[in-house]
Amino acid sequence: ALGLRIFKNGDGYKLKARLKYRLNSGSVKFWYEFDRVERAIEDAFGGYVATLREKSGYQVLLGTP
Repeated sequence: ALGLRIFKNGDGYKLKARLKYRLNSGSVKFWYEFDRVERAIEDAFGGYVATLREKSGYQVLLGTP
């Protein structure tokens, strides 16, 4: 698991990650993949929207994808 901040100055999130590797012609390539990172992004964005509504008093409208 990695502790990351999704947005600058935002809350931290614990994200599960998988370390992967591949052997190719005598060299090793490493990378990692996050599990369900979209949930953390949606939660972090929702937190920013809630803070904006609270501090500004404006109605925040969100469109559909």
